[in-house]
Amino acid sequence: MTKLKPCPFCGGKAEFCKTTVPNTITIGTFVQCINCGVRTRYVIDLGDKYTIKNWNRRTNNEPTD
Repeated sequence: MTKLKPCPFCGGKAEFCKTTVPNTITIGTFVQCINCGVRTRYVIDLGDKYTIKNWNRRTNNEPTD
């Protein structure tokens, strides 16, 4: 798995998570800062790499696919 960059807001450690999306039976992935709690949106059916790529993107990066 690709290494997660620190949180862009507080610099805290991030963790990759899989969970059931609220009010569904669908499994979704997201990345969340364990310090301040900021997180990505739930991602469904696009793969773990997509979720990680979006967390690791910063304003000075090229746009994601």
